[in-house]
Amino acid sequence: MVLEGIQFSILIQFFGGHGGQGATIGLSNGIGGLAGGFGGTNGTNGASVYGSRTYGGNGGTTPFGTNGAGGTGDTNSYTLPTSGINGNGGGGGSGWAYYANPANRDAGAQGGDGLITISYTADLTAPIITINGSSTVTIAANSAYADLGATAIDNIDGNITANINTTGLPINTNATGTHVVVYTVTDHAGNISSSTRTVIVTDQTAPVITAPVNQTFEAIASTTIPALIPATATDNIDLAPIITHFPVSFNLGTTIVIWTATDSSGNFSTTTSSVAIKDTTGPVIILNGLSAMSLMVGTPYTELGASAIDLVDGATAVNMVGSVNFNVVGTYFILYTSTDSSGNMTTVFRTVNVVADGIPPIIIAPISQTFEATGVATIPVLIPATATDNVTANPIITYAPHSFGLGISTVIWTATDEAGNFSTTSSLVTIKDTTPQ
Repeated sequence: MVLEGIQFSILIQFFGGHGGQGATIGLSNGIGGLAGGFGGTNGTNGASVYGSRTYGGNGGTTPFGTNGAGGTGDTNSYTLPTSGINGNGGGGGSGWAYYANPANRDAGAQGGDGLITISYTADLTAPIITINGSSTVTIAANSAYADLGATAIDNIDGNITANINTTGLPINTNATGTHVVVYTVTDHAGNISSSTRTVIVTDQTAPVITAPVNQTFEAIASTTIPALIPATATDNIDLAPIITHFPVSFNLGTTIVIWTATDSSGNFSTTTSSVAIKDTTGPVIILNGLSAMSLMVGTPYTELGASAIDLVDGATAVNMVGSVNFNVVGTYFILYTSTDSSGNMTTVFRTVNVVADGIPPIIIAPISQTFEATGVATIPVLIPATATDNVTANPIITYAPHSFGLGISTVIWTATDEAGNFSTTSSLVTIKDTTPQ
């Protein structure tokens, strides 16, 4: 009988034997039975493993019934009593009998019943697995991992570490994420235990970042956002780490830029470079009114002023130098200057002609003209513009440019009278090449 996974008790009863008859010696009392009768046979020892078990007890083998010994239980797999509980042997006969009838002797008393209770307790306890080291381990990607293993102890089988079956090894440390190592062991009774170790492979290596060269840009406003040559980065896991920089906008001068490369695991590294913003552009001066004007002598001159705008500073102050004596015929120059905070200065002139004649000539442009090319640059003889003036009989007529390349060009014609009054107009000049090579 094999007992697995259950717990119960068995009550076994063996009947004791009778005691022996009393002796016959004349009319005297019997001396009692020679021996008590036998009870059940000796209980046999339990089988080595999982065998059936029989436990009996002897009746008395001496007068007045000394108990026999019970069998010894096998304790390898079950919890058993070490001996049976035996019935008492039968007592001796009373010995009272008539001598003339010796056969009429008292029998020995009945031996007591042998009672044995056997308790069987199955092995329902699984082994205990103990993981060596931490049950959760975090390691760097691409590093070596050596598992520390586990031990197993069973309440019956003892140390069964050698029976542990391990799965999940080796750990692929090139693959980030969670890996599980499972330890499983089974004892002799079939009880199974398992335990797991979690191995987390993480990217713990920051990208390698290389700073760009130092860079210089011209200011385009009070703050400049240049298109920077970026830093570069490589990473052991990510093909393209994210690269950022701070600041993004810059004031005049040299600024340290911090470059950061971050991989998908949040590892980052930084480096620095410098960005210089320079201002070499002066303010733009805007004259109110004409930059060249004529006044009739005796006509008061009214200064209209000027304003200036700088890319970096915004509005800048304008300084004016010069004056006009409107009572004296002549040419006068008014100088306007403006300087920004970087020391860049811009100069603009206004020309004021005080003339006896304040009316400019009337100029009429010639028709558009076409000429055959005579070289890389052609200097044709142009049909001139014509001009008339209210005072000067023959105003001076000039034009520019004088030489022309292939194609269509605009010619500016200017007529100036003796008082310095002038007017302009324009015409077209076409240079073509129709001469065979």
